[in-house]
Amino acid sequence: MLGLTLFFASIVATLHVNLYLIGNPVRPITYYIDSGLGDDGNDGKSPESAWRTVSKVNDQLFHSGDSILFVRGGCWREKLRIQDSRFGQYPITFGAYGSGAKPLLLGSIMKNQQADWTLVGPAIWATSVNSFPADVGFMLLGTEATNHTGIKCERLDQVDAPREFWYNSILKRVHVYCIQNPASEYGSIEIAYSSDRHDHMITGTRVAHITIKDLAIKYFNSHGIAFANSRGVTIQGCDIAFGGGQYQYEAQTVRYGNGIEFWEGTRDARVERCKIWEIYDAAMTNQGNNANEQRNITYFRNMLWNCEYDFEYWNLPEASATSTIAFTGNVCLKAGSGWSHSQRPDPSGRCLCFFKNLAAVTSFEMANNSFIEATGNAMYLHSIWNGLDALVLDNNSYFQQTGTMISYHGQAFTMGQFAQYQAYSGKDASSFSGDLALVKDHARSLVDPSDSALLESILSTIT
Repeated sequence: MLGLTLFFASIVATLHVNLYLIGNPVRPITYYIDSGLGDDGNDGKSPESAWRTVSKVNDQLFHSGDSILFVRGGCWREKLRIQDSRFGQYPITFGAYGSGAKPLLLGSIMKNQQADWTLVGPAIWATSVNSFPADVGFMLLGTEATNHTGIKCERLDQVDAPREFWYNSILKRVHVYCIQNPASEYGSIEIAYSSDRHDHMITGTRVAHITIKDLAIKYFNSHGIAFANSRGVTIQGCDIAFGGGQYQYEAQTVRYGNGIEFWEGTRDARVERCKIWEIYDAAMTNQGNNANEQRNITYFRNMLWNCEYDFEYWNLPEASATSTIAFTGNVCLKAGSGWSHSQRPDPSGRCLCFFKNLAAVTSFEMANNSFIEATGNAMYLHSIWNGLDALVLDNNSYFQQTGTMISYHGQAFTMGQFAQYQAYSGKDASSFSGDLALVKDHARSLVDPSDSALLESILSTIT
C-alpha cells in the first residue's frame, strides 16, 4: 500500500508541476543593459553581468513578465525592435535601473570632426559618400534649441544660408551650407541616421502586453515610438524630443515623424506622464488608413510643447471603428512653435488636430486638459467627421491671443468667441477660456511636481 500511495502522490505532484508550467511556462527574468560596462557575451541577468547593446536585446525572444532594464546615464545609438512577445498574462517591460538621467536612445550619428566634412562647393560641405543610406530629415547643429536644427532643402541649389542642408539620394550623403568647416562652426553636430524610410526608434507590430518606461529618445528621422496592430501597450514616463522630418516616400512629397504613434488596430494602450517636445508632426496620435478598430487608448497627464500637433487623430475607412479614446489631464503648450513649423509645406500649429474621420465612433473623451497658445488652433476638427455625438469635450482650459482658436466642423471661433463656440457645438460646457492666469493655474494643477520648474520656464514665455 505504501508503494501505491507514493505512486499516486508522485502523479499528483507531477500534475501540479505541469499545471504550473502551462500557466507559467517560463519564470520571469530581469535582463540588464549597460552601454559603458556591459558585454554582449554576458548572460545579462545581473548589473554585474549586463549586456552592452540594443542589438543584443533585439536578437532575443522575451516572455511574459520579463524586464529589460537599461542603465540610467547610459547612451545607445541604436533602435529597439520589439519582437513577438509570446502573449502572456504579464507585460514585458523595457525600463531603467540605477540612478541618474534616463537611459538615452539616440537615432543620430555625430559628425563633430573636421575630417567628417569635405568642401564640395562654395560654402557647401558634405559628409562622405554612402554615409547615410536613407533620407535625412533631422539635424542638430550645436546645443538643443529650436533655432539650432537643420533646415531641409529639396535641392542643392537651395542650400545657400546657415543651417540649410540637402540629402543627396544618389551619393547617400548630406550637404550643409557653412562658411567654414561645420565641425569648427558648430562644435556638436548630430545627424539622424536611418537604414530606410520607416526606421523608427522603438517599434513593434502585432505584439501584446508591452510596457516602455522611463526611457529618453532623441534625434531621429521618423517616429519615436511606433506600434501597429498591437494590444496592451503602456508607455510611461518617457522623454521624446527633436525628431521627425524624413521624407515618407521616394517621391519626396511628404515629410513625417511623430513622437508616439499607434497605427491601425491598436487597442488597450496607455500613454502617461511622458514629456514630448520639438517633434516634426504630432506628439501623440492614433490613426488608420485601412479597415481597422482603434479601441481603449488613453493619454493621461502628459506634457507636450513645441510640436506641430500635440494630438492628432484620423481614421478614414467607413468600415473602421474607433471607441473608448480618452485624452485627459494633459498640458499642451505652444503647438507650432517648434523647429519644424517654418520649414513645413503645411504649417498649422494645432494642440488638437482631428483630421477627416469616416470611422464609426463611440466614446471619444477630451477632458480636463489645458491648451495654451498654439500658433494655429487650440483645436481643429475637420468638416467631415463622423461620430460628433460621441465626442466629449469638457472641463478644459484654452488660451490663444490671436487668430482662430477653435476651428470646429467648418466654423471658426477666436478666443473672444468662446461662448459662441460652446453654443454652436454643444461641447466644452464646463470649460473656460480667456483668463491667462487661471489657465496657467489649471496647467500647473495637471503636471507632476517634479516637472513644475520646467512648466514654469515655458509658461514664463507666454504673456
